[in-house]
Amino acid sequence: MSTARAVAAFGFLKRDNARQAIVRAERLNAELIKHADKLFAPFPLDEENKAQRARAVDQRKRALAEWLDAQIARDSNGDETACHVKPCPTLMFVNGAGELDQKHDQDLRDTCVMLLDRAGCDLLTICDITGHSYRSAQTIVKHYRARNADRADSGIDRLELQVRKEGMKS
Repeated sequence: MSTARAVAAFGFLKRDNARQAIVRAERLNAELIKHADKLFAPFPLDEENKAQRARAVDQRKRALAEWLDAQIARDSNGDETACHVKPCPTLMFVNGAGELDQKHDQDLRDTCVMLLDRAGCDLLTICDITGHSYRSAQTIVKHYRARNADRADSGIDRLELQVRKEGMKS
């Protein structure tokens, strides 16, 4: 999963085959980790001032997104049509502590379990794809699957309607 996440985060260039895309993503991932301290250095975290700290974390997120944009611009020679898959910087995280955080692969694996479940895959197939144990996949599906999908959809529709009404009031 971490390899797929890295390829999606850094993009998949049309000129590359799958192996080249993986090598490029692994190279950029290693480069990012190596240079993260320098990338984030201009945005020091003030432990005492929560508002300043939050601004610094946001600045670090922007710096990360700009770094990722620069990598794809360099590797694609600025050609916006050069990607099979455009980079998805939101798959790279700056956590609340302001650090580069790549510990979200488990979240992506769990999401994959649910997407496969919604696509109609049985649990054994899901386990073969994601590498989860049967018990683990069963727990994830049990935890996240809507007990009554129609009622859940209706609830979301009511929430969206309420949000729209409140937006019109302001």
